[in-house]
Amino acid sequence: VLRDAPVREVLSLLARAAGLNLAYVNADGTEDTGEGSTADDVTVSLDIENEPIQDVFNYVIRISGVEASRFGRTIFVSPRLPDTARNTVVRTLRLNQVEAGAAATYLATLGAETREFIPQQTLLITERNEATGVITSREEIVPGSVNTVEVEAGQAPLLVRNLAVTTDPRLNSITLVGESRSVQLAIDMLQQLDARQRQVAVNVKIVDVDLLATENFGTSFSFALDNQNIFFNNDGGSASLIYGGLRPPSNAEVSGSLTSPPVIGLPIPDGAEGEPFFDDAPGNEPLFSGDSNVNGVPAGSARPNFGTFDNPFQPGVTEFTFDPESGNTFEWSLPGLFQFPSRFLASLEAQVVNNNAKILTDPTLIVQEGQVATVQLTQEVVTNITVNRDTTSGVVSETTEFELADAGLTLGVILDRIDDNGFVTMQVNPTVTSPTTTFDTGDGEITLLSTRTLQSGQVRLRDGQTLVLSGIISETDRVSVSKIPILGDLPIIGSLFRRTSRDNTRTEVVVLVTPQILDDSDFSDFGYGYVPQIETQQFFQR
Repeated sequence: VLRDAPVREVLSLLARAAGLNLAYVNADGTEDTGEGSTADDVTVSLDIENEPIQDVFNYVIRISGVEASRFGRTIFVSPRLPDTARNTVVRTLRLNQVEAGAAATYLATLGAETREFIPQQTLLITERNEATGVITSREEIVPGSVNTVEVEAGQAPLLVRNLAVTTDPRLNSITLVGESRSVQLAIDMLQQLDARQRQVAVNVKIVDVDLLATENFGTSFSFALDNQNIFFNNDGGSASLIYGGLRPPSNAEVSGSLTSPPVIGLPIPDGAEGEPFFDDAPGNEPLFSGDSNVNGVPAGSARPNFGTFDNPFQPGVTEFTFDPESGNTFEWSLPGLFQFPSRFLASLEAQVVNNNAKILTDPTLIVQEGQVATVQLTQEVVTNITVNRDTTSGVVSETTEFELADAGLTLGVILDRIDDNGFVTMQVNPTVTSPTTTFDTGDGEITLLSTRTLQSGQVRLRDGQTLVLSGIISETDRVSVSKIPILGDLPIIGSLFRRTSRDNTRTEVVVLVTPQILDDSDFSDFGYGYVPQIETQQFFQR
C-alpha cells in the first residue's frame, strides 16, 4: 500500500522487487536531481494485492504518463524518452486503393506526426514603383522544406501518438516509424482503410416517342353566271365573289388617283418593254434564203421587235414561210393568256398523315463509388451562321462563322454511395437533344433543336431494382376550321363550304434506371453477367 508516493520512487521500488535495474531521465534529457522535476510532481497511491509485479509496474506507467523501454535487465523511464532509448520499428506499406496522402492525413487525426516534403519552388514576383510607376519582375527561389503536421492533445484519446508517418507519392506507399504497438495499430487501421471501392453497372433506358397525326379535309370550286359578269370562287372555305367582270379597285388605288373613277397603270407584269411590233430598219442586213442565197426581203423592210425568253409579253415569231418569188413571210402575235372558264370547276382534298418516331437509347455505365461517369452519343449540327463583311480596303471580303451544337444523348451518372445492405445512392442527369426543323437564313441552312433535360437529384435503389425516374407525357390536339358563313354550318352539304385541319401530337419521354452492383471479389466471374466464348476464355486463362 502506497499513499501519494512520487512516480520515480514507486517505479524504483517495483523494479528492485522484480530484480531489474531502473534508469530515469528527466524530460530535458538531464539526470534526475530530485528538485522540481516534472515526474516528481506526480504522485501515485497504490492499494493492490495478488497482482504480478510486472503488471503493477505497467499500471503505474500508464496512469503517470511517463514512457518506459526495457533493454536486457534495465528499464529506461522518462517523461519523453530519447529516440536512442526507444524500441523503434519501421514498416513500409504499399497502398492499393487509398491515396498515400489521404492515409497519412487519416493517421494524423489519430495522433500521428505526418511529414510531407515540399520541393523547391521558383516564384515570379511583380512589383510596381509608386513614384515612377515602373513595373519590375524578379524571381525568388523558395528552398525545399519538410512540413510537419501534428494534432494537439485534447480531451479525446490519441491512439497512435509518438508515430511518425511519411509518404512516397511515386509508389503510393506510406512509411510508419514508432513503437511496435503504435505501428501495429496503424497497420490494422490502414488495412481497413485500404479496402476496394465498390462498383456498379448502371443501365439507363431513355425512350422518346413522338406521335403526330394530321387530318386535312376541304373542297374548292368556282363558276361564272350572267355571261361571266358574276364569278364565284370557294378556296377551301374562303369565298370570293366578283361582279362586273373586273375586281373593284383597292383603297390605295382609289385614294391615290386624281380622277374618278380611278385610273391605274396597264396591268402588265414588270419587264414588258412596250415597243412597237414593227419598226423601219434601213441599212440592216436583209434576210437570205438558206438554199439559193437570194435576198428574201429587200433592205429597209420592216422588222419585228424580237422578244426575250424571260419576257413572254414581247411579241415573237409564231410562223415562218419562205417563197423564192414573193419573199419571206413572218407572222407575229402577242403571247397567249389563260382565263378561267365559266363552267363549274371543283376539287376535293382529303389527307391523313401519320408520323411516328421512337428513339431508344440503352447505355450501360460502370462507375466506381464516389466517381462521375459520362457518355455522349451526339452529332454536331449547325445552329447559327454569322457572315461578317469587310469593305474597308475597297474589296468586299466575307468571313463565315458557324456555331455548332450537339444533337443526341448526353448522360451523366454520379455514384454517391453503395452501402452494405445493397442500396445504391446516385444521381442521373440525362439530356436528349433532337433536331426539330431546318431554317434557311439566306447564308445557309440552320437546324433548330429541341432539348429535354432531367436532373434526378439523389435517389436510392436496391441492387437490380428498376425505377422510372421520369415519365413525361405531352399531348396536343389542335383543330383549325375555315368556312363560309352560314353555308359552312349547313348539315351534310356544309362540308363543301368549309375546310377542316386537325393536328394531334403526343410526346412521351420515359427514363428507367437499373443499377447492378459488381462482384469484384476473388470468387467473381470475368465481369458482371458476362459469358465469354471458348476462345476468349482461353485467352483470359493464359
